[in-house]
Amino acid sequence: MNMTELNSMKKTQSGNAVIIVLVVLALVAVGALAYLSGQMTTGTDANIAQGTQDVAAAGDDAETDADAQAQAAQDMADAGDDSAAAEAQEAAASADDQNDDTQQEAAAEQATSDVPEIEPGNPVVAMVGDEEVMRLDVLNFITQLPPNIRQLPIAQLFPLAQEQVINAKVVEMNIDTKSVESSEEVQKKIAMAKEQIIRAAYLEQEVAKKLTDKRLKQAYDEFVKAQPDVEEVKAAHILVDDEAVAKDIIAKLNDGAEFADLAKEHSKDNTADNGGELGYFAKGDVVPEFADMAFSMKKGAVTKEPVKTDFGYHVIKVEDKRQRPKPTFEEAKPFLEKEVQKELLEEMLADWRDGAKIKKYDINGNDIEPAAGE
Repeated sequence: MNMTELNSMKKTQSGNAVIIVLVVLALVAVGALAYLSGQMTTGTDANIAQGTQDVAAAGDDAETDADAQAQAAQDMADAGDDSAAAEAQEAAASADDQNDDTQQEAAAEQATSDVPEIEPGNPVVAMVGDEEVMRLDVLNFITQLPPNIRQLPIAQLFPLAQEQVINAKVVEMNIDTKSVESSEEVQKKIAMAKEQIIRAAYLEQEVAKKLTDKRLKQAYDEFVKAQPDVEEVKAAHILVDDEAVAKDIIAKLNDGAEFADLAKEHSKDNTADNGGELGYFAKGDVVPEFADMAFSMKKGAVTKEPVKTDFGYHVIKVEDKRQRPKPTFEEAKPFLEKEVQKELLEEMLADWRDGAKIKKYDINGNDIEPAAGE
């Protein structure tokens, strides 16, 4: 039994197969948008639209430095290795609680198998008629995807992205660009898209100017003050199925035996190899019987009697007690940046509205009668 089992709370995650289906849907949507943006926007409009994509700068540099992109892709493969294993294992457990450890490990191995070695350069990875699809085309498409999708192993993600780049090429070969661009409706959409892009880019620039370290640190101080004090216990345990065995272990501890040695010898869960160490946890993080005992004990104490839970019989040793440390500024900064950006945008719009002459009418264009008391 590990900490997750003690918590009796499992994360519900999709299996690799479900994740892949979702990725395909996401890629189809992004691919369609990328295609429409590229086909409907020409000249200055195309430059503006391209400038709003997060991948633009990276894409420009990548075209002049294919080796660097290749190395980045290799890093994606390496970085995704461990996370993919964990996702596959948890997905197997969520799909069927009756699956044993062997099945979960097999799922993890399947997720991490066949990770390709990415060589330097920018090779052709597909041909669509006479049109070449380069590796950088696919990698640049991947950089446009949401971060959680990009965390998938490159061995899974690359073929899916490759298909969408191919689809875009196929559509491009068959579209009658002139007839589409000459459409009045298309021109209206291009104009609307251009306005939205310029507006969004301007707001982003103005918010960035106001996003100072001073403002972030002020938000951090308020964030820390709002965090409740949480008592934590650091403990180790030995878990066995038989109460008599647990009592015998307690007797050996009283005679001077080492807790870690007995945990390695007797404990049935995967903390045994680590001497039964559970690390720090709050009272609500573990099952009630375990929590009530651990938080009632003094630092350095060992249970005098076995503690029974649904998992078996526990012998508990409390190693330390503390108040949970507050997040550091650097740890909280990514979250705080998003929150402060929202606040700055709202403040900026409020100021602009105050300076504008705004009068609203009802749905029929008539004056709105003031509510009673106004």
